[in-house]
Amino acid sequence: MRRPERKEGLKGLRQAFDEVRFGAQRTLNLRDTLPTAAAATSRTEAWLRQQQVERAGEVLIVTGRGNQSDGGIPVVREAVIRLLLVLRRRGVVSGHEEHTPGSFVVTLAGLLGWQGVMLLILGQGGVGALVSATTAMAAN
Repeated sequence: MRRPERKEGLKGLRQAFDEVRFGAQRTLNLRDTLPTAAAATSRTEAWLRQQQVERAGEVLIVTGRGNQSDGGIPVVREAVIRLLLVLRRRGVVSGHEEHTPGSFVVTLAGLLGWQGVMLLILGQGGVGALVSATTAMAAN
C-alpha cells in the first residue's frame, strides 16, 4: 500500500500554517523566480529593509533547496545566508533559523537601536539641537 498522498497532504498542511503565520505580505518567495545569487541578495536586502521599517517582526524567506542549481549546490540559499549574517551586523536582522530545508524564518531588528544612535549623534539637546543648528546655518 502506497502513501504518497499523505506526504503531499503534510506539505500542504505546512504551507497552510505558513500562510496563516506569515501571510503573503511577510513572505519572500525566491524559489519561484529562480534568480541569480546577486539578484536574490539584492532583492532580499531591499525587501528585508522594507519589512523592518514596516515592523514586520518575523518574516519567511523561501530560497528553495538548490536542487535545480548546477551540481546541486544551493547558490541562492548560500548567498541569502551570507546576506543575513551581514544584515545582522548592520542591525537589520536580529536572527534567523532554518524553517524547512528550503526556507528561513528571519527575525528583524527593531528600529529603537537607530533612535539611540541618533541621540548619541545629536547629544542631549535631541531634535532641538538639530533645529537650532539648521536655523543658525540658514541665518548665515
